[in-house]
Amino acid sequence: MSKNLPVKTQPTNDLLALADEGRELIGTLTPLKFAKGDWTKGFKDEETPVGATAQFVVDVLSYERGWVRWENKQPTFRRMGRKIDGFIQPTKNELPERDESSWPYNNRGERQDPWQETFQINLRDINAVNNDDDGLVTFTTTSWGGRKALGTVIKTYAREASKHPGCMPVVLLNSRMRPTDFGEQPTPVLKIVYWQPFGEGAAPPGAASMPAPATQPQLPTDEVLTLPTKSDQPLHKDLDDDIPF
Repeated sequence: MSKNLPVKTQPTNDLLALADEGRELIGTLTPLKFAKGDWTKGFKDEETPVGATAQFVVDVLSYERGWVRWENKQPTFRRMGRKIDGFIQPTKNELPERDESSWPYNNRGERQDPWQETFQINLRDINAVNNDDDGLVTFTTTSWGGRKALGTVIKTYAREASKHPGCMPVVLLNSRMRPTDFGEQPTPVLKIVYWQPFGEGAAPPGAASMPAPATQPQLPTDEVLTLPTKSDQPLHKDLDDDIPF
């Protein structure tokens, strides 16, 4: 007669570390980009425009923020996490390379911090879902406008989620003009139109009350970092979210 053996639970830090790894892998999903007032999805040289009527369900629990270091238009270090997991974002003063005289030049010939504060969230293109495509995309932004667009969706979700149990907001991808030091510039808008379940691939619930994973990467030191010269390409464009993957 067989015995019912006790079920061993996985250590919390192990589960959180695996959740972080899963989000890292999901971060390689099809990019959703906003640049010069237009929304596109796809990797470089394979981008397709996103129409104004295309609907995307937002996985709000996938939202994470932090810092990404760029060199020669390539990300060289990533320190990001979800606040709902208790992630503590380093302050700018805690980052290496605070000597501005060593920073690379941007496309205006000005020195620019290689560390970019970055915000990221996953969505599903509802119209693209079929047998070969799960419709999952990742919107990554470093701009003021992208940050505000994400903030609006997250704030609305926090306020209204209890009215839509088990559901996430569905948005249309729009834009609007805003004044800047360089004249009026387009900024992204995520307009919520209704709510529905996100479906497969959704981020797990948060663990803010749990200790952070022991595998969180440490910030590198100045000694292990090298910087491009003025002749190298700029890190990224300043006024949109065309991240150079």
